[in-house]
Amino acid sequence: MTIEHFEQPWGNPGSYSQCVRAGGDLIVTCGQAGADVGAEPVAFERQAQTALERMLASVRAAGGAPEHVIKVNAYLRTLDDFPAFDAVYRRVMAVEPKPARTTVEITRFPAPLLVEVDCWAVVPR
Repeated sequence: MTIEHFEQPWGNPGSYSQCVRAGGDLIVTCGQAGADVGAEPVAFERQAQTALERMLASVRAAGGAPEHVIKVNAYLRTLDDFPAFDAVYRRVMAVEPKPARTTVEITRFPAPLLVEVDCWAVVPR
């Protein structure tokens, strides 16, 4: 199986790939953050939009498109932000049907991080 790696211009601070395409049709992104660790605080809605846009940019860089996304995992600093996240998600993920999604609370994000997302996508042959 062939595995291709795709990096994005916003950088990769860790020892992982930002996005991989495996076997020609499966795309998996790493967690895409809505803000940079140690940066100035940014409103939750802006972070959610940035994280989702970075996720979709990674999918596109690997040759996919939003309609190929089949699963999104969302990590919120607090589930109190779920309604705001869902509103941004509906706007940014403007595809039907929507991908499957899991949303969980991660209370120990480093400041000012409030949201992170990753996804799986399948590009039809």
